[in-house]
Amino acid sequence: MDLSKAVFIGVSHLQTYPPLDDDEIISRIERHGIDRKTAISLVQFLPIAFTRFLYRGSGIRFPDHCIFLDEALEPFAERNIYTIPAYVEGWKHCEWAFKVGEPELYFEFVAARSAGFQLIQDFIKEGKDITRMMMSPPMMME
Repeated sequence: MDLSKAVFIGVSHLQTYPPLDDDEIISRIERHGIDRKTAISLVQFLPIAFTRFLYRGSGIRFPDHCIFLDEALEPFAERNIYTIPAYVEGWKHCEWAFKVGEPELYFEFVAARSAGFQLIQDFIKEGKDITRMMMSPPMMME
């Protein structure tokens, strides 16, 4: 299946089933014929892409890499986030959704699954200046 179509399916499930955990969302995405590795990548990277898209003009600095952790939660690899297909397609999807006029909630339902989004929301609620915020790199299990 084309990755852009898989992104639509991933976005749909992330928006429709916010209370479900990642494993259940992954299983639901797989039922559409999407392989497990791609489904996992979508669940990991779509919320990051959506968060960064929402706050792209805010002044928040986002690192250009992510860190992969092993089963012992030890870092074993670092990758440029802009080389990860699920992230790149997720960003393209955001551009498309923005262009067609999707409301902010369209983005927030997916972004809300990101720890980075939650941190930004906490800062906003506390009245802190996010324009000078620097995020740490996302950490992913592989």
